Amino acid sequence: MYRNLVVLFVLLIGLIGSVHEAAANEETATQTVQGEDKAREVVRAMSDFLAGKKKFSVQAHESIDEVDASGQKIQYANTRTMWIRRPDALRATSDGDLLQRKVWYDGKTLTIYDAIENAYMIKPVPGTIDAMIDFMAEEEGVVVPLADLAFSNFYNAVMEGVESGVYVGESRILGKACHHVAFTQEFVDWQLWIETGDRPLPKKLVITYKQLPGEPQFTAYFDKWDFSPRFGASFFAFDAPKDAHEIPYLSEVLD
Repeated sequence: MYRNLVVLFVLLIGLIGSVHEAAANEETATQTVQGEDKAREVVRAMSDFLAGKKKFSVQAHESIDEVDASGQKIQYANTRTMWIRRPDALRATSDGDLLQRKVWYDGKTLTIYDAIENAYMIKPVPGTIDAMIDFMAEEEGVVVPLADLAFSNFYNAVMEGVESGVYVGESRILGKACHHVAFTQEFVDWQLWIETGDRPLPKKLVITYKQLPGEPQFTAYFDKWDFSPRFGASFFAFDAPKDAHEIPYLSEVLD
């Protein structure tokens, strides 16, 4: 009798443990779903805020890992500034350890200038900023760095291909309280820190290239947001520097 009671007690404890474990798993799954929903809401709020701005400029302080033959990561720095006038004008400059490059787009023509080579490429690309970025990616295999910020719908651009997401919590970036969100895709994982309050601006971005050897990371901190920049008549037009030479293929200035 005593032995049977012990067996019954053990079985009962096991059953209770299984119920508690199932409940905990269900709660964890619910929290994960809610966390992804909140993460998406934060990104959508940022997207809607930027979509409502007809013109703006922003500066990004970037770092990128390069993995050498031994597997060691070497980090390089770059400062990028971008000016946007929706729907069809963009200008960007990059100045860093590995490149000095400028981009102009006026709704009709895209120009990329490489200061190191003193060479430029001009390509007719009529349409909008969105169409230009898509054309470059699909037809030329070129992804303009941080181009997602220029899209008319940032949310749709970055959420395509997302497999999962989570709301990590709140933290401070460059002195600002931010929502911290993280998402996974097939080839990359990425994290975004977005300012809380009525100015949901991105303050930091980290992309992990998990399919590349050593899983290098790209990091960018954003500052100097300006939503009333002044553009002169020729601001988005290219004026070739002295002695610069034109080249026909993008690969010659983008490699």
